[in-house]
Amino acid sequence: MYQSRGISFDTFVWGTKLAPYVFYYCAAIPVMRFVLHKRFRQFRVVLWSQAGEPPSETEKPFYGRVIRVWWAFCWRAALYSVIGTVVAGFPLRFVVALFAPTPKVSALFEMVLATMVGAAMGLYVIYSTILDENMADFRVGLLAVEASETSASQAVPTSAA
Repeated sequence: MYQSRGISFDTFVWGTKLAPYVFYYCAAIPVMRFVLHKRFRQFRVVLWSQAGEPPSETEKPFYGRVIRVWWAFCWRAALYSVIGTVVAGFPLRFVVALFAPTPKVSALFEMVLATMVGAAMGLYVIYSTILDENMADFRVGLLAVEASETSASQAVPTSAA
Protein backbone atom coordinates (compact mmCIF):
# COMPACT_ATOMS: atom_id res chain seq x y z
CA MET A 1 0.00 0.00 0.00
CA TYR A 2 2.86 2.38 0.72
CA GLN A 3 4.24 1.68 -2.78
CA SER A 4 1.20 3.26 -4.38
CA ARG A 5 1.82 6.41 -2.29
CA GLY A 6 -1.28 5.80 -0.16
CA ILE A 7 0.81 6.18 2.98
CA SER A 8 4.44 6.95 3.70
CA PHE A 9 7.02 4.25 4.34
CA ASP A 10 7.51 5.42 7.94
CA THR A 11 3.79 5.14 8.63
CA PHE A 12 3.80 1.65 7.12
CA VAL A 13 6.71 0.56 9.33
CA TRP A 14 5.08 1.93 12.49
CA GLY A 15 1.81 0.27 11.51
CA THR A 16 3.47 -3.13 11.14
CA LYS A 17 5.17 -2.70 14.53
CA LEU A 18 1.99 -1.66 16.33
CA ALA A 19 -0.45 -4.07 14.67
CA PRO A 20 0.28 -7.10 16.91
CA TYR A 21 -0.33 -5.00 20.03
CA VAL A 22 -3.55 -3.57 18.66
CA PHE A 23 -4.83 -7.05 17.77
CA TYR A 24 -3.79 -8.40 21.19
CA TYR A 25 -5.53 -5.62 23.10
CA CYS A 26 -8.63 -5.82 20.93
CA ALA A 27 -8.91 -9.51 21.83
CA ALA A 28 -7.65 -9.52 25.44
CA ILE A 29 -9.95 -6.88 26.89
CA PRO A 30 -13.21 -8.45 25.62
CA VAL A 31 -11.95 -11.85 26.82
CA MET A 32 -11.31 -10.40 30.29
CA ARG A 33 -14.81 -8.88 30.24
CA PHE A 34 -16.21 -12.30 29.30
CA VAL A 35 -14.35 -13.91 32.22
CA LEU A 36 -15.67 -11.28 34.63
CA HIS A 37 -19.22 -12.14 33.41
CA LYS A 38 -18.61 -15.91 33.37
CA ARG A 39 -20.77 -18.20 35.46
CA PHE A 40 -18.93 -21.45 36.10
CA ARG A 41 -20.48 -24.67 37.40
CA GLN A 42 -19.79 -24.07 41.12
CA PHE A 43 -19.00 -20.34 41.24
CA ARG A 44 -19.06 -17.11 39.33
CA VAL A 45 -16.67 -14.19 39.13
CA VAL A 46 -18.13 -11.00 40.60
CA LEU A 47 -17.16 -7.41 41.34
CA TRP A 48 -18.08 -5.93 44.73
CA SER A 49 -17.91 -2.35 45.83
CA GLN A 50 -14.84 -1.79 47.97
CA ALA A 51 -16.90 -1.03 51.07
CA GLY A 52 -19.22 -3.99 50.50
CA GLU A 53 -18.81 -7.49 51.79
CA PRO A 54 -19.42 -10.61 49.67
CA PRO A 55 -23.16 -10.77 50.48
CA SER A 56 -23.59 -7.19 49.21
CA GLU A 57 -24.86 -6.35 45.75
CA THR A 58 -22.46 -7.07 42.94
CA GLU A 59 -21.45 -4.50 40.35
CA LYS A 60 -21.36 -4.76 36.58
CA PRO A 61 -17.95 -5.10 34.93
CA PHE A 62 -17.83 -1.91 32.86
CA TYR A 63 -14.91 -1.51 30.47
CA GLY A 64 -13.06 0.85 32.84
CA ARG A 65 -13.07 -1.80 35.53
CA VAL A 66 -12.26 -4.55 33.06
CA ILE A 67 -9.22 -2.62 31.83
CA ARG A 68 -8.11 -2.07 35.43
CA VAL A 69 -8.32 -5.82 36.19
CA TRP A 70 -6.68 -6.69 32.87
CA TRP A 71 -3.79 -4.28 33.48
CA ALA A 72 -3.23 -5.58 37.02
CA PHE A 73 -3.16 -9.12 35.64
CA CYS A 74 -0.84 -8.31 32.71
CA TRP A 75 1.95 -6.52 34.53
CA ARG A 76 1.93 -8.95 37.45
CA ALA A 77 1.88 -12.00 35.19
CA ALA A 78 4.77 -10.58 33.15
CA LEU A 79 6.82 -9.88 36.27
CA TYR A 80 6.14 -13.27 37.84
CA SER A 81 6.80 -15.04 34.52
CA VAL A 82 10.23 -13.44 34.26
CA ILE A 83 11.03 -14.48 37.81
CA GLY A 84 9.61 -17.97 37.24
CA THR A 85 11.57 -18.41 34.02
CA VAL A 86 14.80 -17.50 35.79
CA VAL A 87 14.11 -19.71 38.79
CA ALA A 88 12.82 -22.72 36.85
CA GLY A 89 14.57 -22.13 33.54
CA PHE A 90 18.23 -22.20 34.49
CA PRO A 91 18.15 -25.54 36.31
CA LEU A 92 15.97 -27.16 33.66
CA ARG A 93 18.12 -25.84 30.82
CA PHE A 94 21.20 -27.21 32.57
CA VAL A 95 19.64 -30.68 32.83
CA VAL A 96 18.54 -30.60 29.19
CA ALA A 97 21.98 -29.42 28.08
CA LEU A 98 23.52 -32.54 29.65
CA PHE A 99 21.78 -34.59 26.95
CA ALA A 100 23.12 -32.32 24.15
CA PRO A 101 19.88 -32.09 22.14
CA THR A 102 19.66 -30.80 18.60
CA PRO A 103 18.75 -27.13 18.10
CA LYS A 104 15.19 -28.11 17.14
CA VAL A 105 14.72 -30.09 20.35
CA SER A 106 16.19 -27.20 22.35
CA ALA A 107 13.77 -24.77 20.68
CA LEU A 108 10.85 -27.11 21.41
CA PHE A 109 11.96 -27.36 25.05
CA GLU A 110 12.15 -23.56 25.32
CA MET A 111 8.65 -23.23 23.91
CA VAL A 112 7.21 -25.84 26.28
CA LEU A 113 9.04 -24.32 29.25
CA ALA A 114 7.78 -20.81 28.43
CA THR A 115 4.21 -22.08 28.06
CA MET A 116 4.29 -24.00 31.33
CA VAL A 117 5.86 -21.16 33.31
CA GLY A 118 3.50 -18.59 31.77
CA ALA A 119 0.43 -20.70 32.54
CA ALA A 120 1.55 -21.41 36.11
CA MET A 121 2.37 -17.78 36.79
CA GLY A 122 -0.90 -16.61 35.21
CA LEU A 123 -2.90 -18.87 37.53
CA TYR A 124 -0.80 -17.79 40.49
CA VAL A 125 -1.43 -14.13 39.70
CA ILE A 126 -5.18 -14.66 39.41
CA TYR A 127 -5.55 -16.63 42.62
CA SER A 128 -3.06 -14.78 44.81
CA THR A 129 -3.10 -11.17 43.66
CA ILE A 130 -6.27 -10.43 41.69
CA LEU A 131 -9.00 -12.19 43.68
CA ASP A 132 -10.07 -10.32 46.83
CA GLU A 133 -7.80 -7.36 46.13
CA ASN A 134 -9.06 -3.82 46.45
CA MET A 135 -8.83 -2.08 43.09
CA ALA A 136 -9.76 1.57 43.47
CA ASP A 137 -13.55 1.37 44.01
CA PHE A 138 -14.19 -2.38 43.68
CA ARG A 139 -12.92 -5.87 44.46
CA VAL A 140 -12.84 -9.02 42.33
CA GLY A 141 -14.05 -12.19 43.99
CA LEU A 142 -15.68 -15.57 43.59
CA LEU A 143 -19.26 -16.22 44.62
CA ALA A 144 -20.72 -19.69 45.04
CA VAL A 145 -23.57 -20.47 42.67
CA GLU A 146 -26.79 -21.25 44.49
CA ALA A 147 -27.95 -24.89 44.43
CA SER A 148 -31.26 -23.84 42.86
CA GLU A 149 -29.38 -22.05 40.03
CA THR A 150 -27.23 -25.10 39.23
CA SER A 151 -30.15 -27.55 39.34
CA ALA A 152 -32.27 -25.30 37.14
CA SER A 153 -29.47 -24.93 34.60
CA GLN A 154 -28.82 -28.68 34.55
CA ALA A 155 -32.46 -29.62 34.11
CA VAL A 156 -33.14 -31.07 30.70
CA PRO A 157 -36.67 -30.75 29.33
CA THR A 158 -38.20 -34.04 28.23
CA SER A 159 -40.12 -34.30 25.02
CA ALA A 160 -43.59 -35.80 24.95
CA ALA A 161 -43.54 -38.42 22.26
